[in-house]
Amino acid sequence: MVLSEPEGNNGGNLDAALGYAADGMLVLPVHSVKDGRCSCERIRGPKEHHCRSPGKHPLTLNGLRDASAVKRVVRQWWKDNPHANVAIQTGRSSDLLVVDLDTKRSANGVEQFEALFGSVKEIGCPLVRTGSGGLHLLFSYPSEKKLSSCQGIHGLQIDLRAQDGYVLVPPSANLDGSYRLEEGTFESRGEVPVEILQWILSDANSRDRQRTPQQFEIDPTNERKTLHVISKISKRFIESRDEWMRVCAAAKYEAPSDDVFDAIDQLSSKSEVGNYRGTDDVRRTWDSFNRQTQFDGETTTLGTLISYAKQSGWDPKSDPVWLAMRPQEEVNPASDEIRFYTGPELAKLDTSVAWLVEKVLVAGQPVLQAGPKKSLKTNTLIDLVCSLGSGTPFLGRFEVPEKRRAALMSSESGASTIQETANRIAKAKGFSGVGEIENVLFAFETPLISTAKECEKIHEIIESYRLDVLAIDPTYLTFVIGDSGKNIFQMGQILSPLSRIGQSTGCTIILSHHSRKGVGRDGEPLDLGDESYSGFSEWARQWLYINRREPYDESSPGSHKLWLRYGGSAGHAGLHGIDIEESDPFAESGRQWRLSVSSASEIISSRQRQNEQTNREKTDATIRRRLSQVFEVVKGLPAGETKAVIAAKAGFSHGITDKCLYELERQQLIEVTEVSKSGRQYPGWKLVESDNSDSTRTVSGQSASISQSDNNSLL
Repeated sequence: MVLSEPEGNNGGNLDAALGYAADGMLVLPVHSVKDGRCSCERIRGPKEHHCRSPGKHPLTLNGLRDASAVKRVVRQWWKDNPHANVAIQTGRSSDLLVVDLDTKRSANGVEQFEALFGSVKEIGCPLVRTGSGGLHLLFSYPSEKKLSSCQGIHGLQIDLRAQDGYVLVPPSANLDGSYRLEEGTFESRGEVPVEILQWILSDANSRDRQRTPQQFEIDPTNERKTLHVISKISKRFIESRDEWMRVCAAAKYEAPSDDVFDAIDQLSSKSEVGNYRGTDDVRRTWDSFNRQTQFDGETTTLGTLISYAKQSGWDPKSDPVWLAMRPQEEVNPASDEIRFYTGPELAKLDTSVAWLVEKVLVAGQPVLQAGPKKSLKTNTLIDLVCSLGSGTPFLGRFEVPEKRRAALMSSESGASTIQETANRIAKAKGFSGVGEIENVLFAFETPLISTAKECEKIHEIIESYRLDVLAIDPTYLTFVIGDSGKNIFQMGQILSPLSRIGQSTGCTIILSHHSRKGVGRDGEPLDLGDESYSGFSEWARQWLYINRREPYDESSPGSHKLWLRYGGSAGHAGLHGIDIEESDPFAESGRQWRLSVSSASEIISSRQRQNEQTNREKTDATIRRRLSQVFEVVKGLPAGETKAVIAAKAGFSHGITDKCLYELERQQLIEVTEVSKSGRQYPGWKLVESDNSDSTRTVSGQSASISQSDNNSLL
């Protein structure tokens, strides 16, 4: 990818980010510089200075862990933050290793590097000039090596950006200036020269390099929370050096910044029993921990600090500063107190079921729709929301007791397809078009749901449009799942906010999802667990599973024979066959929406009848073929011949030949005769003498005209 350098061009930042993502590199939005300050717009503590990493730290909640090459995700980031700088995650995931030559500090990293390896331009790697005037040397990541990001290789002003790191890339800019591509392209990066790689490894192997605070871009929210909780810990509750070290490890894990270190040092100096030995001792202890440190077998986190603060008398529920910093996952800010019900209270609760669709869907419980491609998932959702909005039967069969305000957010089909389909479906329900159904809403994009903040958008949509039902299609363009899809517990954390939103608003949320590859190819109904990824069937309290009864036929694209399996925790369940005819899109009358719904028993009985008919036809064909083959052999032997000779010429066993001869004799096409061989007489068969020509003689091989025992023996 060759980059232009549109400094200050926000559209250029998005275009660049999409270009990097298209090349398979993981992209991350980073704060920009605004009016000489970082866009995070925060003043850190009493020192009253600006952000320590202006225009360099991530915008997203989870920092580097959010890096993505999914174009839809990237577009959404820059739609929400058009001025964001662009960063790329380094390491194996992006096939990118960066040697960072710093010129901002006391020594000049470029001069130091060239003293060792000669001119950087003669190395032949792509070069990026940083805002401060330094250089980034770009290489492919050495797959056989495991390199961690580190600073000050061999004590020089040369850093390494490898695993667990990232770099700003053109056309980003910070307080020092803009990043620009000076030599080559990102695509032209090659392997690290052997002498440079060995030089890096010789330092990495010489000592256990702990990550410094600068190598972790710290989440501002985590840092503020950590500082606030530390300020609430009383020195009286740090009763031993072990407890002091536990607090130190927890703070380092959450936010390894200079300000957090200062707060720990200040807390340590107050402690009378923590064996405080001065700032140098605190620094040595601090540096001994990294973000994977376990203390006494446990990983110390913010929860550790909160525990000590509570022991000190701090009540987080009554602390307005803390409440303002609470994470966004409390979209439905439920009380921290769990409500228990006594038996009499439980008996009085109104838990009656309200039907959205009679005996198919219950109001207020999350729904999972799943099926393979070409199973009309989106079309059936359009039918559903139109039915709910108009109070007409779902799929022309299932009654809707009352009108509901229903919305469909679909980012896969596009506005034109949804409009055309909705009009056809509305006409099938007796309207002139979807324009006559006021209670139904459509959107042609879906939100990204990877954080609680995105779930808040769902909450706002439901409240703003007063929705009773919200269908989101499809799941794979809505959820940023990654490896979480393999873990039911992680998926529970992603999906549970939707359940809470549904409970708090009373809105029924429907997710449309794909089934696993290969599932349903046998034309049988889908069942719970056939959907992709973990956790979805556990999350759903009711379901609509769709599968094709017959494979999709490109020669007849408007004809669909489907299974619809539905059910839920309210005890309802059902299985039906749905036949949908949409007609030829090029027909003069246009496409339509004709439905026929059958019970599963009707479908199964019809299948059995079809199978029996098919088997009969196969049986008849086999019998006719064998009878005709034996008949032709006999016809070719006008003098007659023995069964053994006839069997050999026909290629059948004696048993089958015997039955064929019997049946042909019964049909008066052949007759028994005597065959003379070597002066001896043997029983044989020959063609019946007839006035008709042989060509008019036909063999009857219908299984219905032959007894069952003879029928079986002829097969």
